[in-house]
Amino acid sequence: MRTRTAVSAAAVALSLVAAGCGGDSAENLAEKAIEEASGGSADVDISDGTMKITTDTGNVVVSGDQDGVTVESDEGTFQAGANVKLPDGFPDAVPLPEGELTTAVKSNDTFALSYNVDDAEQAFMDYVKALESAGFELSDKTEGEMNGNFFGSVTATGKGWNVGVSATGIESGSIVGINVEPV
Repeated sequence: MRTRTAVSAAAVALSLVAAGCGGDSAENLAEKAIEEASGGSADVDISDGTMKITTDTGNVVVSGDQDGVTVESDEGTFQAGANVKLPDGFPDAVPLPEGELTTAVKSNDTFALSYNVDDAEQAFMDYVKALESAGFELSDKTEGEMNGNFFGSVTATGKGWNVGVSATGIESGSIVGINVEPV
């Protein structure tokens, strides 16, 4: 919980840096915000578009540019935006959906990925087939339509992993999300 507080305060300070309010004043502002929110001490170093935060409960590094943001802590990683990479340690046994990877989270051995896709229904069906072809057993499969938009979800288990899949189509775009955790 305290790491999330530090990340929230870091996001505010990083936005100040992006707006041109860098240097010691941004570092002091971030340190004060984190210390007030967490009740502990904090050291913030901002340089070259990266913010390094050291607190009593752990370390956080926040970096970003116009294409996205990356947050790394002792508890895991978070990436969002363009050019998102698959997190280190993602299991080879789990197939990946087609589409543009826009969000990737790793916490211990658990992963969450989001993909922008052209057609949620087709992407969902293709990914379900890929899971079955890879030897995963499906359960709790749900498909439907709400306000003219497709939604679907399924749980897949196999090769030592549980994979939760959800797909949603809306007017502004379609998304397939997967959550992967050890059995």
